[in-house]
Amino acid sequence: MSGPVDVQTTEGLRFLWCRDRRAVNFWLQVYLVLYLLYDAGRRIVSKAAAKTNLVMKKRTKTTTKALTPATKPAKTVKKTTARPAVKKTAPKVALTTISALIDVGFGNTLYLRGEGPGLSWETGIPMDCIADEHWRITVPESTRPIVFKFLLNDETWCAGDDYTTAPGSTVALTPEF
Repeated sequence: MSGPVDVQTTEGLRFLWCRDRRAVNFWLQVYLVLYLLYDAGRRIVSKAAAKTNLVMKKRTKTTTKALTPATKPAKTVKKTTARPAVKKTAPKVALTTISALIDVGFGNTLYLRGEGPGLSWETGIPMDCIADEHWRITVPESTRPIVFKFLLNDETWCAGDDYTTAPGSTVALTPEF
């Protein structure tokens, strides 16, 4: 097996040239292994250099001082007079419950419109169906009387005058349509 010949072209390029094809493959493998080892070694060295830059610490001289016990400041005591305990009680929320005892038919809903917390005359609030003939709604606390009227499917008003109830009361009514 003849070794490779280092040839330089007129453009300045260098390459290995061999007559025997097997020799070219062998020398290319050797060259590749050497290059990979060189490149890996260069990377290892550069990583090690980077680590040493990160690990470098500034050295300072340490001096020891004599230990002395810490002194605690004297506590000042405030004198307070005893006050009687006052129990705070949460104010009870007076909810107004309005019930309607009427069968409005399958697929229909009973609505409520009026004056009071959460109520308006322009838009109705659907009532909860408790049973076949029992509809109920709970209105939050109010300081004024609640004025209201029932509507069927938020379109048909019940007959008669507006209903009025005191805040915090429970009322069961039978509207007529």
